[in-house]
Amino acid sequence: MGVSERRLRDKEKLRKQILDAAREIVVAEGFDSLTIRRVADAVEYAPGTLYLYFENRDAIARDLCLEEFQAMHDALMPLEKLKDPKKRLRAFIHKYIEFALKDSEMYRLALMSDPKFSDVLLRDGPIENADGPGQRAFALIVKTIAEIRQKEAGAFALAETVWIAVHGLVSLKIACHAYPVTPADELGDILADTLLSGMLQGKARNNDGR
Repeated sequence: MGVSERRLRDKEKLRKQILDAAREIVVAEGFDSLTIRRVADAVEYAPGTLYLYFENRDAIARDLCLEEFQAMHDALMPLEKLKDPKKRLRAFIHKYIEFALKDSEMYRLALMSDPKFSDVLLRDGPIENADGPGQRAFALIVKTIAEIRQKEAGAFALAETVWIAVHGLVSLKIACHAYPVTPADELGDILADTLLSGMLQGKARNNDGR
């Protein structure tokens, strides 16, 4: 390994250490506790060193959120290989539940955070670009619904409804472990059945010209 490759590897290693330390601080103590100095102390580097990697605390917070979006993308996008859109929608709901509950603290940080954290993330506009991992995962749901209904009109709003519904399910489960009482997987099946029934009924009405 050459000198430049070693330096690049070391830089990536420290960057990961910074994000890991920041995540631990936010999860354990809340967003207000996240400061450059706190993170620097955790990774045992001078604060000035961290500024070589991140402009400020807000930049660290944004990267933490983007990491979660990328992890979500990686978990959901393999479902694109399912040719049957109804099976794909059902699989999406179950995979989303599995993803959120597997690392619930990180999900809470990125998507259930306190207003101060959200204000920081959205201060300069959307968290990610139109081709970002979260947007691509959402586009898969839009595509799936359009295929189920055999039309693109209204698919975006319905995809938002699906996302809201499954996010609400996992958020309740994360925030209140004893509620909902029904197991999350069973609720996922009920949610999928309900959504598919409504979409297919709407498709039938459209085919009848009503």
